[in-house]
Amino acid sequence: MPEPRACTTRRLKRAGASGLVLWLIVGCGPAMLESAPLELVARWVTDAPGYDDRYLEIRSDTLVWGMGRTTLARHAIEEIERVPEGRGRPPAYRFQYSETGGYDDVLVVHLVSASPRRIRLGSRTEEWTPVEE
Repeated sequence: MPEPRACTTRRLKRAGASGLVLWLIVGCGPAMLESAPLELVARWVTDAPGYDDRYLEIRSDTLVWGMGRTTLARHAIEEIERVPEGRGRPPAYRFQYSETGGYDDVLVVHLVSASPRRIRLGSRTEEWTPVEE
């Protein structure tokens, strides 16, 4: 029978290796952010057909959909995740927020260009630009 100390040492080594693997998996995953990235914080508009007078406002902790001077919907952001970039794909951010009625929804925002700033929403092709204030 092995000595109790030898068993304890082997268990600690196994636990340490398992902890390292877990740390690598979690540490190399998507980056969770505290608030919306500054390059996305703005009121965004598009000149695409069907979006006349509509806007998306990204605040540090809120998404606001509106039309003209009217707010259509305001959603508190629950999580923001930076999605890893792929080959030829722009940086993307996944916003998880609560819809009216209590269910969660997701909006993915692609930063098409940082200068001049342009974004795309989800798999849509329309590009949005910030309103200069």
